[in-house]
Amino acid sequence: MSEQSVPGRRTLWALTAVVVLIVLAALIVQAARPLTVQYPAQTPEGTVQRYVTALLHGERDVAAGYLANRTDDCERYLYEVPHDLQIQLKSSTVEGERATLVVRISYAGERAPLFGSDTGYEDRFELVNRGSWLISTAPWPVGTCQPGEPEFD
Repeated sequence: MSEQSVPGRRTLWALTAVVVLIVLAALIVQAARPLTVQYPAQTPEGTVQRYVTALLHGERDVAAGYLANRTDDCERYLYEVPHDLQIQLKSSTVEGERATLVVRISYAGERAPLFGSDTGYEDRFELVNRGSWLISTAPWPVGTCQPGEPEFD
């Protein structure tokens, strides 16, 4: 009886070890994920965050509502944004009725470079306050639209 229980115990210990390793790996992955800060809607940061989120979800009509230079058919000029797009806020400056947000734009997933090298770039959003913050200039690939044409900086 003890001979049969030894292999059974080894199997049980091996399975327990595998489960513990899987749980530890999941915890490490979760801890390594960047935190997403939810900015207040009435701030320049919140405006840009909601604009980009709307584009990522394919809600061009919602995204167009955050633009200073929109037209009635503006949403048709907003391009589809890749779902692996990542935009990280680097800095923000507010001077009166104008704001500038410097961001880092990069890609995750399939377009991410091999071996973790960074191919991202820094660019900026410019906003104006007309009772609420509106985007007047946005970088590629989330550019704003002008009457008849999209505007990309």
